[in-house]
Amino acid sequence: MKNLKAIGILGVLAVTALTLVGTAPASGNGSFLITGMVSRLKRFCAPGELRPACRYLANLVVPASPFLDELVVGKELPPDQVEQFRRIAVARMGPLVAPERTCDGCRQKVHDFEELLAANDTIADVVDMMDDACAARFRKDGALATQCATEVRRVVAPLVDLVLQELPPSAACSIGARRPMNLCANP
Repeated sequence: MKNLKAIGILGVLAVTALTLVGTAPASGNGSFLITGMVSRLKRFCAPGELRPACRYLANLVVPASPFLDELVVGKELPPDQVEQFRRIAVARMGPLVAPERTCDGCRQKVHDFEELLAANDTIADVVDMMDDACAARFRKDGALATQCATEVRRVVAPLVDLVLQELPPSAACSIGARRPMNLCANP
């Protein structure tokens, strides 16, 4: 009887802990409110020239979340994490390059996209779009909206830097198992 009661109490404590973890605001290293908001972030990407860049970065937030803290503080990523990120980033880039059928065409498309990402106003404009998503998602809780916006500002620039550093057009167009991103034989 005592064992049954103890198991019941442990069960209640476990359910309570899971409920608290699920409802508590994210804080500290490794906790990102934005990782659960990819679809909302993508919806708030305004139509226009920057929409593909905004949607692309929103798609990279979750796969990059295991090492975003390292990126933010400027630590170098281990080679296995860099390789994993490259494959995911290239797969997410596929729709941007889909119409291309040649190695040179793919490289040019990736180059143009990376120039757009590297432009001074691009990051600020994408962050503004994602801030709007944070404000809409947490409109009833200003503290969470502010925390979400802070996380967006923290991670977008390092994410862009990682893409620009690790995915030169020649590499991006030769990585991957399917077209359009495996058009070039050697990076």
